[in-house]
Amino acid sequence: ASKAIKDAVSIAKSTTTELIDTTVVSISGSYSKSIRSSGSVNVPNGLITETEINQVMQMALYNATIVPEYEVVHVVPIFFKVDDSVEVDNPLNMNGTRLEVSVYIVTAKRTALTNIKSALKTSGIEVVKFVLDSYSSALAVLDDQQKKFGAVVINLGATTTEFVYFKGNSIIFNGFIPVGSNHITNDLSVMLHTPLSAAEKIK
Repeated sequence: ASKAIKDAVSIAKSTTTELIDTTVVSISGSYSKSIRSSGSVNVPNGLITETEINQVMQMALYNATIVPEYEVVHVVPIFFKVDDSVEVDNPLNMNGTRLEVSVYIVTAKRTALTNIKSALKTSGIEVVKFVLDSYSSALAVLDDQQKKFGAVVINLGATTTEFVYFKGNSIIFNGFIPVGSNHITNDLSVMLHTPLSAAEKIK
């Protein structure tokens, strides 16, 4: 893995003059567990600032039951409520006495993250940020209208399939199936009595 990363970074560096100092690594849903949580805080001055938003997000994370061998990757707000009002996406600068939030928390196996960090470190990359693969796919391919009404994004790989239900500005649900396009190739090969290379072309 370290050699593959080193080769990829070497190729990337040869095609740009930009300094590569931060790495964002997408992680498979197979390593992840996701949970919902909520939190609430009082608004002392009656005006909701970034401080209250950060506090309520921390409270929702504190209230969550995280599996011991897992590490938090994302805490994504699904919606906020101000004084039992209707759900809002962004309560910044709104007036109220109480702020609530519902969040979607993505966690990943600590050992998997540690192994990736170690492989990157061997390649000379220290600073690492992680993102759930299906979440980054949804952010990349959905437009504002699709996000508003909600959409499921399915990422079909060779051996795995990941999916995410994205609505508003948040993940509502994500999942993983250990089946991918290679299985389709194998099925075609068996049923049509043809080599894998021919089955791949047919697919």
